[in-house]
Amino acid sequence: AAANGWINEEKIICEMAVGAYRAGAQLYITYFAKELASCMDRGIIG
Repeated sequence: AAANGWINEEKIICEMAVGAYRAGAQLYITYFAKELASCMDRGIIG
């Protein structure tokens, strides 16, 4: 879906991580770790 432009993959990745942290996760394991770190570096998520 992201390859076709139907969804914004970066927003989905960030929202999933933020949702997990808000729910109380202390550890978040993902295949998108590099992309998530990039979002954090750019200040998209804190």
